[in-house]
Amino acid sequence: MKTFFVLIFSLFFLKIVTPEEVQETQKSGDLEVTVTNIEAGEGKIRAVLFRGRDGFPDENEKAFKRLSVDAEKGKTTFVFENVPYGEYAISLLHDKNENGKMDTNFVGYPQEGYGISNNKNPGFSMPKYEDAHFQHQSSPDRILIHLRN
Repeated sequence: MKTFFVLIFSLFFLKIVTPEEVQETQKSGDLEVTVTNIEAGEGKIRAVLFRGRDGFPDENEKAFKRLSVDAEKGKTTFVFENVPYGEYAISLLHDKNENGKMDTNFVGYPQEGYGISNNKNPGFSMPKYEDAHFQHQSSPDRILIHLRN
């Protein structure tokens, strides 16, 4: 009988949490990025996650997070873990020769694969944050980026 009263008392003061309430209390989650159109399985795929326009797309020191994974011909997937929910943009480089920078020709056109979130074609100009930003609001959020070669 004593156990019964303790159980009733505990249930009265203990709030039962639903799965929806757990998700609402989460402040961060994983961001899974799949990169396609990788020409060769050599070098690194360098991904830079920006939280805001400052530094996008190529000032890596201003990035929120950076990742570097081995390139695999065709496609590869990686995860930015524990990313606070909010607005972000991603820029990618297929650094074939692993020199840590984008190689360009004499007029400045990229000689290595590159991409941005939302896959907007920047034409002959630098990609803009406005074209690449997205809302990260669930876990895992999945982003697909096609490299331009």
